[in-house]
Amino acid sequence: REVANNLGDFSVFAAGSTEGVAIAEKDRALLDGNRYSVFLVSEDVSKSTLRVVKDEVIPDSGKARIRVFHAAPGAPEFDISVVGATQALFSSVGFKNEAGYADVAPALVTLQFRAKGESKVLLTVPKLDLKRGTATTIVVTGSGALSYFTFVDALMAPTPKS
Repeated sequence: REVANNLGDFSVFAAGSTEGVAIAEKDRALLDGNRYSVFLVSEDVSKSTLRVVKDEVIPDSGKARIRVFHAAPGAPEFDISVVGATQALFSSVGFKNEAGYADVAPALVTLQFRAKGESKVLLTVPKLDLKRGTATTIVVTGSGALSYFTFVDALMAPTPKS
């Protein structure tokens, strides 16, 4: 949703609750005209961190954009690769960090997550459909077994003038 000023003051509430979760540094500067994703990362049962990261949705350039956000406490830094590729897509992605964006050719891909410098696959994201002109974010979660969820951003069509 749009915000009216350049300082976001975030609060977090469980669904149906009026008691919020304590967040350190809950104010974030937001620049006009930019889009952001907000992540509440649970470090343990008593501490959560708010991360606000700038979204960079690309126009239809013939490419797809992909990024990874590491929100799995206790998990190692990740090296992430596309099955069949010779080089890693992202390297050394640590807890509470995002990998930044990589522009790739649109395709149906499978990603593999490994501990930094290791060969054993810790998590597989199968059949990720990367479409041109979109930005796909994969968020890795879990404090024991790793899991993930994804979301896709695309530029909105211009609003018609009335």
